[in-house]
Amino acid sequence: MANHIAFCGGFPDGFPGSWKATDKTMLPLADVDAFRAMYASMTAQGTENFNHSQELKAQLAAASTPDAIAAIQW
Repeated sequence: MANHIAFCGGFPDGFPGSWKATDKTMLPLADVDAFRAMYASMTAQGTENFNHSQELKAQLAAASTPDAIAAIQW
């Protein structure tokens, strides 16, 4: 969807006006600006998740004892 909007400037023909969430609820998207706001939020969360995972991996790699592993705040 994001690529279509970027290349064509708007929703594709037949777009249902909403986005299905993971819990199967439909989130209304009245216009492209609403989609962009949702997309920005998803991207920010994905970036936060990635950065957190990298921090955890570094902590795990540095841990040399079971106690050090248990001390990692997941």
